[in-house]
Amino acid sequence: DNSDEDSCLGNCNFEKDTCGWDTEAAYDDFNWMMAQGQTGSYGTGPDADHTLGTPAGHYIYIEGSYPRVKGDAAWLLSPWFVNPTLNCQFSFWVHMMGADIGELNIYVVSTTSRDLVTTLSQEQDVVWVQQTVSLPRIDAFRILMEGVIGDGYQSDISIDDISFKDCGIQPLCSADQFACQDGLQCIDKALVCDFGFDCIDKSDEAKCGNCNFEHGKCGYANVDGDIQWYREKNALHSDNIDCQFNDGTYYRGTVNKTKSGKPCQSWDSQYPHQHRQTSENYPYSGLGS
Repeated sequence: DNSDEDSCLGNCNFEKDTCGWDTEAAYDDFNWMMAQGQTGSYGTGPDADHTLGTPAGHYIYIEGSYPRVKGDAAWLLSPWFVNPTLNCQFSFWVHMMGADIGELNIYVVSTTSRDLVTTLSQEQDVVWVQQTVSLPRIDAFRILMEGVIGDGYQSDISIDDISFKDCGIQPLCSADQFACQDGLQCIDKALVCDFGFDCIDKSDEAKCGNCNFEHGKCGYANVDGDIQWYREKNALHSDNIDCQFNDGTYYRGTVNKTKSGKPCQSWDSQYPHQHRQTSENYPYSGLGS
């Protein structure tokens, strides 16, 4: 049941939760999501997780479908760690199948910098592939896994079974403390959301209700329902917009082929991509047939 690895710092198989890895970063465009089985998009994503190898197992992934556009990024941040050994290695299993695959960037974040360690940017086979990177020796650090959307909806990227090997790492803060976003402070958890800034970077009040949605969703999340909320860059929906304007998200005209001649999928069609962005679910978004 993999319980022998559950308590290892930083390791995660996503069977219960994200193990302290943060999916609600302030400066990305959308969030990583937990999933089981297929991602729901044709021609991309796994059929099962890596840990159990069955549709019942869990993993975390980014969804390339609408409203996502090319270049949108989602951040997955580890807790803060201290005192890694010289030979510290970070390992994870990744699934990157899809004709439109974007990038998976791995950064080491310190209190003063964010350094790119490796980039994966090519489509893989239909299987999970293990990746291992060596980490520099830094007194305090965290890992940032950045998933970037590619040219189309077939750009789902999935991650499972994250682990650290030969690292000897310890948490930056104790169990009853909150680690400030910049990694420079540990404060008592009782001071979080107390309507006063105790972290120099003010991160202790960042997810406490107030939000202008300029740098993320501030901890707000969708719950089960017939439709979902999305964070968008503008609210422009018009059939007067040329399809080349911006990323084309708000085009509502009649052009039904791409520049290369490929037919576009109608909003009321469920092939080749299954989706929930139908006129029934979004009656005020101008999604005609």
